[in-house]
Amino acid sequence: MPTAPMLQVKPLLPREWPLLKQVRLRALADAPEAFSTTLAQAQAYTDTDWQERAHRFALPPSAAARIAYLNGTPCGMMTCYPASPQPTLAAPIAEMTAVWVDPAARGQGAGEALAASIVAWAVTQNIRTLQAWVMEDNPRAIAFYKKVGFAETSQRLLEPTDPPRYALLLTRLV
Repeated sequence: MPTAPMLQVKPLLPREWPLLKQVRLRALADAPEAFSTTLAQAQAYTDTDWQERAHRFALPPSAAARIAYLNGTPCGMMTCYPASPQPTLAAPIAEMTAVWVDPAARGQGAGEALAASIVAWAVTQNIRTLQAWVMEDNPRAIAFYKKVGFAETSQRLLEPTDPPRYALLLTRLV
């Protein structure tokens, strides 16, 4: 009898920068249209750059980084940090970024589990709203965000890509 896949979400630790590098490069290779950073840019980062990124994203309470594992293999990631350096106490906002799930793991709950983990972190940080900028021509990503409670806003941002593309702001209350 086949066993059910085992899905786990764990916080990224600062010392796990090689894991961050591995998963991020996989994400950029798989879905280059979904990110503002290119694979070539990320491949040019030094080990020190990756260490600094892991440190910045993996040190609560200022940020959160999560890695999803399917049967012990890293299969996705999500990061979140305050949308402004000095969020107001009345309505702090955090931005979800670097959201990706390996194609082989899609449809198995990894994205939803990552989002739930980030929402739980946001609650502990008194974040009131989560936001995400998603490329307007990425309907799969927009559908995912809606599935985990986000709604479209009327805000658009012109990305400096070639050709130029628009990102759509989605938000959800925590």
